[in-house]
Amino acid sequence: MTPIEAKKIIVCDGCPSTVAAAVRRFEQACTPSYTTASRRYSIWSLLREQMDAPVAEALQAAKLPNLLGHSFSRWLELGCERGERVRLERLGKNIRALQRAFKSEFYPGLHALLDTLCEVGFFVLSRTPRISVGVSKEKASQAVNYGRRQSSEYPFCELCWKQSMRAVAEEKAKKLSAGTRVPLAEIIRFSSRFCADHNPSDPASRYRVDHRYRQRFQDEVKRQWGLVRGKQAPWTHTPDEWAVRMQAYGLARVPDETRADEMRRMAAQGTPRKAIAEHFGVSRQAVHKALKRV
Repeated sequence: MTPIEAKKIIVCDGCPSTVAAAVRRFEQACTPSYTTASRRYSIWSLLREQMDAPVAEALQAAKLPNLLGHSFSRWLELGCERGERVRLERLGKNIRALQRAFKSEFYPGLHALLDTLCEVGFFVLSRTPRISVGVSKEKASQAVNYGRRQSSEYPFCELCWKQSMRAVAEEKAKKLSAGTRVPLAEIIRFSSRFCADHNPSDPASRYRVDHRYRQRFQDEVKRQWGLVRGKQAPWTHTPDEWAVRMQAYGLARVPDETRADEMRRMAAQGTPRKAIAEHFGVSRQAVHKALKRV
């Protein structure tokens, strides 16, 4: 059970000094042994010990003591089952709502504080161990099967920016149940990995078309989040996750330069066909055919 590689926590400029110091203490104390699943080295206990009091004081100073509804560590921990990303996305929406509400009267440092808390949340998410749940010879329980089928991309589809079929079904069930607990049997039959447009069971879906771009799409999602963290184009603000995934989906489907494209490029630069053939280890006839195709 090895956790995903963690990244350094970014403390945004303007973050209250008490919270910034607490983040650094938490980061230094958080050795690789600390994960979200460990009992002996619980990252939640460490987060509660180092971060809860400074964050509560900072929110109290901003006159928003109930912004998270819980202590900071508990707020993150409650989002663990469905993925912290859902809860962090809600926090991002809270930031934008507060900016619109307060405008010029926006509390100095609150934006930086909330951005820093998002960074801490992503750091904690990176300490989630990869757990493989085995299936016994006896028929596995619904709970075990549910855990095995739960996707790390949840609530999003693994191949695009849309919500998975299970996430959509769960949202509909919650509306119909009027706030009561949704029975597992009502949603377990839906896939947590793919949306309706990428349903592997549907021969007419785009699953077989887009599955070959899966790794490229996941790599592009990581690259786009790197641009977001660095506030580089096209991201001038912190976007919702679906927007990042939509951008990555479009870019991942741009085909790489083929060998024929590279041959034509070299020919346009004046490289002799003999040199092109030697460069690729093919015959001059193969180069001639590639250059004829436009």
